[in-house]
Amino acid sequence: GSLSSRHPVSILNGRTVYPGMSGGVTGLGLSAALCGGLFIGCMAWLFMYLCPLTGFGHGLAFESYIPYLLPVIGGASGFFGAVVDSCLGATVQLMYRCRICGKETEKNRHCSVDAERIRGLQHFNNDAVNAFSSAAGGLLAVMLYRVIMSL
Repeated sequence: GSLSSRHPVSILNGRTVYPGMSGGVTGLGLSAALCGGLFIGCMAWLFMYLCPLTGFGHGLAFESYIPYLLPVIGGASGFFGAVVDSCLGATVQLMYRCRICGKETEKNRHCSVDAERIRGLQHFNNDAVNAFSSAAGGLLAVMLYRVIMSL
């Protein structure tokens, strides 16, 4: 999203936000998340195809339709994880404002001085947001896979 020629918008209300602001999204950034997930799903499919004896695809006949859905599962999960990341960044992520330049930042120090806390849950920094959003994307992938396997 930071490479986009268009200004990001808040995932919560659609208003324009400055580049790099937590909770801001662009079409390019969301597309990149989708493509990244598709790539991971394609790599899973490739490894299943190249290494069927490793146990990676244990219990699946490669000729079935399930391996071909791995890119779809990956794409959906990657996109979902990115959306969760932006939503958490816009709502509960710990954010600060620099006392010198006034910039909103994820760091508790900016311009070599302590920044002022302006919002967010205690200890819920960017690393926590990344962990939760990654877990959400992974959980969706597992749930989609289990649903497909039950069909």
